[in-house]
Amino acid sequence: MFGHKARHSVAEPTVAPTAPLAPETDEQRLVRQCDAFLHGTLLWEHTLHGETPEPWEYVNLLAHADHERLHHIADGYVLAPVGGIPANEHWRLATAYLAGLVLDISDHNPLGIQWLQRRVLIPLELEMAEDRSGASSSPEYAVRTVLFRLDRSVAGGFG
Repeated sequence: MFGHKARHSVAEPTVAPTAPLAPETDEQRLVRQCDAFLHGTLLWEHTLHGETPEPWEYVNLLAHADHERLHHIADGYVLAPVGGIPANEHWRLATAYLAGLVLDISDHNPLGIQWLQRRVLIPLELEMAEDRSGASSSPEYAVRTVLFRLDRSVAGGFG
């Protein structure tokens, strides 16, 4: 995968479930989900609560991941947290591929991972989240779109 080498010595990241002290209010749930959105953990948040994630949440995982988390994802660790539902295999493979691609391209980009996230991944994440037609719901769509946009961004000289 474009030179990305798996780091097999890295332990799989997990998110341990926490039991709330009192029933969660709607406002608390909204704050928790907004926080998960901004930190790229909405996929894990939903699977932890037994909910099927939306396709764009796999892109959310990439759009807000730091270098270390991207390595975990590229190594195939797009798994549900402890107690959550398992990740869709097609999305797991697509997300791992894209994480490796982002890592490889960012190695040659003086602006780094955050530039690629802001330029390519975050706009795609938001477009997919807004799409109610289902046209952008496949892993193939995400891969093709990211490849196209990365190619345009890289050809543009990272500007």
